[in-house]
Amino acid sequence: MTEALRTGADFIKITASGMLDFKNDGAVTHPSLSEAELCEMVNIAHGEGAAVMVHANGADNIKRAITAGADSIEHGFYMDNEAMRMLRQTNTIWVPTCVTVAGLIGLGRYDDRLLRQILDSQKAALQEASAMGVTIACGSDAGAVGVPQGKGTLDELAILSELGVDTEPGNHAVMYKFVR
Repeated sequence: MTEALRTGADFIKITASGMLDFKNDGAVTHPSLSEAELCEMVNIAHGEGAAVMVHANGADNIKRAITAGADSIEHGFYMDNEAMRMLRQTNTIWVPTCVTVAGLIGLGRYDDRLLRQILDSQKAALQEASAMGVTIACGSDAGAVGVPQGKGTLDELAILSELGVDTEPGNHAVMYKFVR
């Protein structure tokens, strides 16, 4: 982290949970960091002046990341109402990356029915979070399968717009860069 910050990084990304398990809806692939581990990592990064993005899927993992002080939750699949309330109360940004799942549909790697189920669940959560006033940012996880640089962000923006999530700069949904 020190080297990354020395060379100009303005944020640190922590992977606090596994990836989505595309064979089991609602599951992630690997165990998650504990709240104590996350708190220590976030405290160190914040102490060095860096913002902290946390890759987290699964409601409990998301809540641990928010409690630890994450500046943003990246992906955030399988979020529940309590996690949404926590996002709103702490002003933690949610970067949902729907395109990471949408980009897999039709490729034959996984069951499209399950992929659509996961994507629909994320979209429903986004609409609910947006209605609650959660800050939602557009990001794409560019480079993931089916998510090309540039186009992935535009595709994510289109999904957010289709859902009625306010994407105008200055409103609660934004494209963002961290500045601490």
